[in-house]
Amino acid sequence: NEQDLNEDIQNENNIPVKDILNFVLIDTQNCEYAVEVDQTAIEDLGVIVIDVPLVNMETMNDQQHSSSPLSSNECGRKSTRLDPLKVVEVLLSLAS
Repeated sequence: NEQDLNEDIQNENNIPVKDILNFVLIDTQNCEYAVEVDQTAIEDLGVIVIDVPLVNMETMNDQQHSSSPLSSNECGRKSTRLDPLKVVEVLLSLAS
């Protein structure tokens, strides 16, 4: 819940999270995360959630084709790895 999240991220100086973290990048459509991403709780902290494609589907499909005849879309799998180039592209677009 939100209170637990706030307590987990408290710091010595009681600086509000929104003053040290402006946004979080996620890819809910193509990426599987180790923990559930609670977008509402993040937004309640004053942090902007940016949900954009961060997975290279061609690379993911190539890797999965080598072990399975089905593509990621056909078997419903999501990647556990973000594409560093896509992340950089998004970050650079935010800076301009």
